[in-house]
Amino acid sequence: MSEEQIRQNELEALKVLLAHWIKHNQAHAEGFQEWIEKCEQYNLPEVAQEIEKAVELLKKAGECLGQAQKNYAKANIDV
Repeated sequence: MSEEQIRQNELEALKVLLAHWIKHNQAHAEGFQEWIEKCEQYNLPEVAQEIEKAVELLKKAGECLGQAQKNYAKANIDV
């Protein structure tokens, strides 16, 4: 495989991975929300609070990945 083919394969993989990572983080955030509610129900507010922090970080990560996806698209990469 030539260096150009490797480059094209890796760039295509990055494009697919960015979309996957965004959806994957969203799914985790949704799943975490269920556990936040359960922790509150079981009187575990400190646990719920830490999971809420994790959700916020996942949302921030999703924003960063979304921006990376936009920047990738703006780069006009031919694969």
